[in-house]
Amino acid sequence: MLKTWIEILDSTFRDGRQQGGMNVSLSSALRLISLMDRAGYHVAELGFPVSDDFAKELISEAVKLPLKQLKLAAFGRTRKAGEKAENCPDLKAIVACKVPVAVLVCKSRLLDVIEALKVTPEENLLMIGESIEFLVQSGLRVILDLELGVDAYLGRGSYGQPLSPKENQASRQYLLQVATVGFESGADTLVVCDTTGGASPDQVVGNLNWLRSRLPAAKFGFHGHDDNGLAVANSRAAVLCGVKQIQGTINGYGERCGNANLTTLIPRLQLKDCLKVVSPEALALTTELSAKTALAFNREPSERAPFVGSSAFKTFAGMHASAEVRANGIYFQSQPELVGNSRCFGINAQSGVSNVIIVAKHLGVELSHNDADRLLKANRLMVYGGGFEASETSFLMACRRIIGHHRDYMEIMDFSTTTGKLHGKPFGKAEVEVRIGKISEHTVAKGKGPVSALYAALKKAVVPHYKMLENMHLKAYDLHAIDVPSEEGEATVRVEAEFRLDDLRITTAGVNSDSTHAAMDAWSDAVQYFLWKLRNDNLHLD
Repeated sequence: MLKTWIEILDSTFRDGRQQGGMNVSLSSALRLISLMDRAGYHVAELGFPVSDDFAKELISEAVKLPLKQLKLAAFGRTRKAGEKAENCPDLKAIVACKVPVAVLVCKSRLLDVIEALKVTPEENLLMIGESIEFLVQSGLRVILDLELGVDAYLGRGSYGQPLSPKENQASRQYLLQVATVGFESGADTLVVCDTTGGASPDQVVGNLNWLRSRLPAAKFGFHGHDDNGLAVANSRAAVLCGVKQIQGTINGYGERCGNANLTTLIPRLQLKDCLKVVSPEALALTTELSAKTALAFNREPSERAPFVGSSAFKTFAGMHASAEVRANGIYFQSQPELVGNSRCFGINAQSGVSNVIIVAKHLGVELSHNDADRLLKANRLMVYGGGFEASETSFLMACRRIIGHHRDYMEIMDFSTTTGKLHGKPFGKAEVEVRIGKISEHTVAKGKGPVSALYAALKKAVVPHYKMLENMHLKAYDLHAIDVPSEEGEATVRVEAEFRLDDLRITTAGVNSDSTHAAMDAWSDAVQYFLWKLRNDNLHLD
């Protein structure tokens, strides 16, 4: 591995929060900052204190954290035209935060200076230089973000349209003037921003090489957006080109199409490009950091995310699973443990006997080739309908049945459901006949619909015999219509159900052409699993 140093600046709490629906509590944010520190991140830009009350409060609490290497930064704009730097609200707010790093954004494209800021190019240069000098004199390290820097270099205007050759030349030269003023005024790092996300790796490299050749003593960074799906590729190109800082967000959160995804970029640089970015111990926290960030912001984790997704090292293909049994890692780009993930095999219509054997072994059940083959044939609808993909618990119960290790704590003899209306409100009614030992129980129950009524009737039948199931609760269930024909040629329904019994939480599934039959299979698996689990854990069963 090459001994190179790349600084990682995370802007999840500013750029990331610019994505719609990105809300996080203060306590969760503080826990994430501590985890970023352990995960090897170098700078955390926490927001815009002059206009964002959450950012101001977050910074005031984050500075109290016992961080080992992570430096905290506040974000702001340059002073306005005609304003003294010491009187600028943005700059004063940054200094008041008492953080060691300031991230200052400036207009680097001539078009924006004239049309958006409505100031002369010369005044903008003064605004940049004096703002940096004020922050440096206040004891802060300054990182200068050259907003729309890539578009300025490429001569692009609104909507990415090319400027005239004369305008292009003027735009590029002004970018150099801005970068020069930033460097000479004391900015530690000049960050070229692909603000619109419209650049390609070769364009990013061309931009950086052009600037570096003219300012060889300056330290450059890169800030990428994903509007063309190239934020990670552009950031990687920048690193290989020689920049010393990369900015991005966890999981690529950010406005429009998002920012450079650090949970993809860091593993890529370290594991595939052999560049030292963080320690091996820190890299192993990448998956945890990704998952906990998604949870904190109430986002659904992307199962297909490179390196950290639940499917990143998962295969359903029978041929692939068979090969993995013989030689680990043939179909995986890197060892999942290096990023805190794990190798995983699933079962669906693409799976073969090897998948069944591997997944069963993971669950503690040894199956022979013949056992696995019989399981696939006996559970065709569950395999093709995604039942075993949805529920590890139902797959475990199927394995135990195939090898004869399962004890039926109950037997469903018959059941039926009806629907009706009472006082204008719909309801479901279910009747269930269950045999428990030599005793037959016949129960009737009502619910909001036939499926919930069926669960109520089943529980009513078994609880008198198994008191421990009194605390079993159906927390949620979903019905999915799927395009898998049953043996009768009818459409198929998959029911997925989430249950809780004290501290035990499980998901079961059933697949059938009839939704109530599918539901009963899921309910039955839950009851059988809980009873087996309680017995297996030597807990008393009444």
